Amino acid sequence: MVELLITIIILAVLAAIAIPGFSRTRLKNDASQAVTYLRAIRLAEKMHFAKNGVYLACANNAFIQADLETEIAGSPYTFVVTLVANVPVPATATAPAGTKPGFTITATRGAANNTITLDQDGVFATKGNQVIYQPAA
Repeated sequence: MVELLITIIILAVLAAIAIPGFSRTRLKNDASQAVTYLRAIRLAEKMHFAKNGVYLACANNAFIQADLETEIAGSPYTFVVTLVANVPVPATATAPAGTKPGFTITATRGAANNTITLDQDGVFATKGNQVIYQPAA
């Protein structure tokens, strides 16, 4: 009887150690999947712009799947495409400074503080000088 109790205690301690590590790994995996979807949505927006001359705003995953024909099933994140009217374009040797249409794609999981944002140029959001999310190279 004592041996059974000791075995149960050991298993409980091992579970208490393993479960938080598993949860962190799962969150990292979900974030990595979200980055893959962000890049796929960005590419679909670029293709839509090349074909139609405009970017497409999408309010949720269903619109992204239907309008941009991009599969994002099974993600715990909600994706939203927001249009940006005037994205600054710096002057070059052949063209003056100006503006262009653009968009941002935001992936949100649960609380609003758990977001990853990508813009039309493939740049992840920053807060001041700190990069909010930097995918592994």
